[in-house]
Amino acid sequence: MKYDDIITFDRPVSTRHKPMSLEKRAAQFAPFAALTGYEALAAETARLTDAKTELTEDKKELMNEIFRQVLLLEKHPPVSVEYFVEDRKKSGGTYHTISGRIKKVDTVEGKLTMMDGLEISLGSIRHVCSPLIPDVMNWL
Repeated sequence: MKYDDIITFDRPVSTRHKPMSLEKRAAQFAPFAALTGYEALAAETARLTDAKTELTEDKKELMNEIFRQVLLLEKHPPVSVEYFVEDRKKSGGTYHTISGRIKKVDTVEGKLTMMDGLEISLGSIRHVCSPLIPDVMNWL
C-alpha cells in the first residue's frame, strides 16, 4: 500500500520552534471576513422603525384636558405616557411607555417633565392615562 513505509513514524518536531497552540492553529483555518461590517449593516437595514402618528386637534384638546384634570387632582399624580422617540440612524422611531409621576406640564416650552427628570415633548405623546381620571379620558 501507499505510505506503508512511513505511516508508523512520529510526526517531525522542530528543534528551533515551539509547537503552535491549538488556538493559533485553528485561526489559520478560520473563515476570512472579506466584508467587514456587512452583517451589522444588514441587521441595521432589517431593523424596523415606526412612523410617528400625528394627533388630530380633537385628540390634542383631549390630551390637554387629561393633563388639566390630573394636575388638579393631586400635586404629583401617577400617569402612564406613551411617547415617540426618533431613531438616530434611520427615519422613523419607536414608541416608549413610561410610568411615573408628573412634575410639570409646560405648554410654553411644549414639554412634560416627570419627577425623575425625564422631559418629553408634548408633540411626541400619543397616549396618556392615569388611575385618577375616568376611563373615558384615558384614551387618546
